[in-house]
Amino acid sequence: TSTDGEKVLPFQSAFFEACCRSGRPVVPVALHWSSTCGQVSVGEEVAYWRPEHTFLPHLIRFLSIRTLQVQVLFGAPLAPAGKSRIQLAREAHEEVCRLLDEARSTAPGPVFSGPGCRGVEPEAGVNL
Repeated sequence: TSTDGEKVLPFQSAFFEACCRSGRPVVPVALHWSSTCGQVSVGEEVAYWRPEHTFLPHLIRFLSIRTLQVQVLFGAPLAPAGKSRIQLAREAHEEVCRLLDEARSTAPGPVFSGPGCRGVEPEAGVNL
């Protein structure tokens, strides 16, 4: 799923079927992107893919951000025993949302705003 990071879209339960059948646990994982540069909108420039975006300008914009940080957060394994894939998907979604709420509450806010936030600025007329 791709959003601006403000919400987590529902998980597709079909992806949890293999865990339900095999009895293997699901490990919820959340990625939290942040930047200490006030000029960088992580939601717009990193995490979110809009239909009008093209790959190369998006990649250049992403790679030019010097102050980008990512937290990888792992939740406790979720046992599938006795659960449907729908229940397991809901539990995983709830845990990922909880992990992201925790990361947002401890993430630093923008502390620097200036030309040093980016390594490479796009040329005039380049639509990034």
